[in-house]
Amino acid sequence: MTFAFYVTFGLLTVREDTIAQWVSDGALPARDRYGDLTVFGHELVLSRQLLVVSGFITGFAALQFVVQLVTDATYREQFARGMAAETRQVLAVRAAYLARPSGR
Repeated sequence: MTFAFYVTFGLLTVREDTIAQWVSDGALPARDRYGDLTVFGHELVLSRQLLVVSGFITGFAALQFVVQLVTDATYREQFARGMAAETRQVLAVRAAYLARPSGR
């Protein structure tokens, strides 16, 4: 979800000429351009650079989430409270499914 947000945000806010200035001395190389779309007269460019940066930011956000979950007992309790019950239920349903006769 975070990755999709950053890709969408980048598509809407960062123009091709800006990407080209950051990564090369001219136009955006064709091999780095995965697609484009024109919406209301504005060209949206999906580039390799956008996907890499979105992936990096998503990974960093996930790392921050894990560190917060491990170090903050209150946050861990609020997050894990519902997850434990849901996990138990999912595993019980899976066990019942696997224990059923295979002839059905």
